[in-house]
Amino acid sequence: MLKDLVNQVFKHAAEEAPRECCGLIVDDNQYIKMKNISTDKDSFKMDDKVFTLLQLQRKILYVVHSHYEEDSKPSQYDINNCNATKIPFLIVSYPEKEYSIIEPC
Repeated sequence: MLKDLVNQVFKHAAEEAPRECCGLIVDDNQYIKMKNISTDKDSFKMDDKVFTLLQLQRKILYVVHSHYEEDSKPSQYDINNCNATKIPFLIVSYPEKEYSIIEPC
């Protein structure tokens, strides 16, 4: 199941490249594309209100984003945000098509 979801994320990353894509994997194993509202092409930011609304309606299994022309290794910023949200992060590299999962501490 995760492989199918990761393939959906790779497709989303291709659509958004060279910007980072972002989204959520929720409790029914559905990938929800989110709009990246960051003004920097090398980072992502989700709308806080939309994120909170989805968090109230669904169980978020993973916060997802892509790294364009980089590996999927999390940055310190990714690690800090993962720990702050207490939600695992799934990071994909595009076009390399690798992924990493980090768990909150």
